Amino acid sequence: MNASGISLCSRRLGFPFAEPVRLRDDHKLEISFHPGTERIMYPVERSASLPDIVSLYQPVFRSLLENDASEYLKNDWVATHTADPERGYGKLFLQSDDSVGVYPDDKSLDWIPSRLWKTWEMVDRVPEYIYGRLAKEFERAISLTSNKDHRKYMRREAAMTNMLDRAVLQKVKEAAARIRNKG
Repeated sequence: MNASGISLCSRRLGFPFAEPVRLRDDHKLEISFHPGTERIMYPVERSASLPDIVSLYQPVFRSLLENDASEYLKNDWVATHTADPERGYGKLFLQSDDSVGVYPDDKSLDWIPSRLWKTWEMVDRVPEYIYGRLAKEFERAISLTSNKDHRKYMRREAAMTNMLDRAVLQKVKEAAARIRNKG
């Protein structure tokens, strides 16, 4: 799976980060920039993750370069942990088991998980995880809008979407059970 978001991993990997403040009436997102902690925090994402996985993260700080916030990037941490400073790409970081570190520059098989999932496990776990992440991000976005009527509309949409998601996930769980029982 591949996921992207505003400062999805930058803050917990020690990099400067952008934080959404509000969605303006002209539909542009207002953000604020913050300096990095210059330390790696485990886990990189505080939300629940899938079991028995290896995660690769790459901080992308292009928005700091484009918005004249490059002063946040002028430190040894960023210099040491950056792969492409002109394009705003940090190095790759690998999280597995109970640790996070910079992915090796040379050839490595560290990205391969120690245990492979069975097909039924994939069908059972991945859709629920993805739907949950999307729902959480949508709900988080509701608080960013500056328009009360728009927030009310978005809350209604979120409730209807959650009902639909539950119905779809129930069918997915049933399919996973059928696959497991055939195995």
